[in-house]
Amino acid sequence: MRILTNTYEDCELLNLGFNKNGRGPYVIRQDGIPPASLEAQEDRFLLRKDGTWVLNITVYTLSEKEQEQFIFQDAAELYATVEKLYGKPVVEAALPPGKSRAELLAAINTTISKVWSRMREARATRSVMITPKYPPKYRCAVIILNPASGPRNQESRLQVRNRLAGISDSLEEVITQPETALFDRTAESLRNGADLVVVAGGDGTVRQVASALVGTEVTLGIVPLGTFNNFARSLNIPSDPLAACDLIQTGLTRSIDVGIANDREYFFEAAGVGVDADLFPIGEEVKGGRFHNILHAIHLALWHAQTSATLYFDRPVKEAYKRSFRGQFSLRARRRRFKRRKRTIKIRCSFIAVGNGALLWKQFRSLSGSDPG
Repeated sequence: MRILTNTYEDCELLNLGFNKNGRGPYVIRQDGIPPASLEAQEDRFLLRKDGTWVLNITVYTLSEKEQEQFIFQDAAELYATVEKLYGKPVVEAALPPGKSRAELLAAINTTISKVWSRMREARATRSVMITPKYPPKYRCAVIILNPASGPRNQESRLQVRNRLAGISDSLEEVITQPETALFDRTAESLRNGADLVVVAGGDGTVRQVASALVGTEVTLGIVPLGTFNNFARSLNIPSDPLAACDLIQTGLTRSIDVGIANDREYFFEAAGVGVDADLFPIGEEVKGGRFHNILHAIHLALWHAQTSATLYFDRPVKEAYKRSFRGQFSLRARRRRFKRRKRTIKIRCSFIAVGNGALLWKQFRSLSGSDPG
């Protein structure tokens, strides 16, 4: 049973084909159940231009003027909505007052418009971006390829290079080695005039390159070729390398948040202290196929002592809690400390994790509600 998301990979794009060139208009749909819903049966939802998912049988009963809000005439109009699909989806799943599902289905079969009848014939495409008529042209692009990231698939890396070959007037390819200082190498590319840096690798490679771009106007493109690709998934970047290249070619960009640890280390996925940080190096070894420290990891997890910590907030704790992803839930007795107006909390714990995205380790959704944007 699927849950509705704002992840582009979970959506289906329908080309109704009315336009002269056969491209458009478009409809975006998705099958699933709304988050936190108790329904056991999936429904089909259509995306409205304001970013809301609406039950499709309800859409069919709307006036033609209201139905226009679900039809994207061209790629530019489509991107304007898709670009904003981040975080928890907004869903309208209620049936019209006084109407049953059976009544709506019967009405649809007799009053369905010509536009919506074409949806039955339209072919759905999943995870495919449409290239705009006039894609942006960069002056100098750099592709940083990490052959050690993820599965050893040379063909994928060649396809990425070929797909992005025409994206700029000048294209430089950098193949990383274990001794490559990626931060310094990226900074050198910036000094040489790069206005697009594409990383084809995993989370570790992306972090090092992105750290050199913080505070600049240079665009970062990500082609997920790593093991976990958590940061790319948090940004709804397609997992298929060629689809990610197509997204880069559209020129759609967004600003993202950046975390800072120890006043000098940038992080884009998550940062942690305590047993979480102690276990991370062992996790990296396991990812690389080295398992000799597994027993040490178990010992750390079982016997790690809790320690005192103080959390500082930039606003009253109560306000920070309300703005968090759990703010919709009432405070239990054990969280009464959040009700105070102070800006600090003292706790004892085994670890603290600060997430810029919702995913950690092997796509473990431990920071639900976090959004890099």
